[in-house]
Amino acid sequence: MSLQDAVRRYSNAMSGVEQLRRSYSEYGRGRLAISLLKDVQSGRTPDPDDLRIATGRSDYQRDRGNPGHISAVRPAIVLSSISTFEGFVEDFLAEALSAAGYTLAQIARELGGNNLNNPSVSDWRTLAQKYFAAAVSTTGFSVTIDRYDSGRNLSAGSSNTNFYTVEAINWSTAERLASGWMTVRHVITHGGATGLATEVWPPPIRRADVAATEVLKPEGAGGHTLRFRAAVAVGRLHVHTTRYLADQIAASVGETLDWAGMPAAFVGPNPS
Repeated sequence: MSLQDAVRRYSNAMSGVEQLRRSYSEYGRGRLAISLLKDVQSGRTPDPDDLRIATGRSDYQRDRGNPGHISAVRPAIVLSSISTFEGFVEDFLAEALSAAGYTLAQIARELGGNNLNNPSVSDWRTLAQKYFAAAVSTTGFSVTIDRYDSGRNLSAGSSNTNFYTVEAINWSTAERLASGWMTVRHVITHGGATGLATEVWPPPIRRADVAATEVLKPEGAGGHTLRFRAAVAVGRLHVHTTRYLADQIAASVGETLDWAGMPAAFVGPNPS
């Protein structure tokens, strides 16, 4: 077993999330193609960007109209991305401690003592620094994601808008957004909302947690929606924070990790 084995298991699990992402994208492309066909039949000129997407030359990321049952893919991506991340944290830490010379008994004691129940990005950073303090830093971290929020957390120069913003975030912002998405995960899991349509989301149980409404798209009358771009951003946020610290930990024990198996939508450039 090795640190690379943990990365391989994580990548394999995220490949399942990628299938969810692609199913939503293909469904949207199909709907768009039907719409363009109706335009042609009515004598209207199809939009060039829509035509490029419908013919498969670009990823479909839009939320147009009522997506119907396919809307279940959005919360599924969020829940799967977070649960997969949680599994990786425990898996990778066990492998890393073994590489650092810990015995199986010591690893079991350490991981059990940390009570790894629903670890967050903040917990991941805390644990990485606890065991590999000299090797781990969050300085210089950045990931580009699509964000919907009320404008309270947008970086300088970004506008307060109900539409998504493409934004490069640092580690501090990543931790805050991840906390909000963890709240979304808990609310959906415990039946407080479904993530399928516009809903009024309950506040987090713990005051220290970020509210779900800070990471969802604001609508009217206090409602918020979970959008497809935001769901994909959850996977990107967790994979990039995972990789940033895991690479540093691996280097400290003389290993180099290969992330080629991770779906590009989550580990590579932000999908357009």
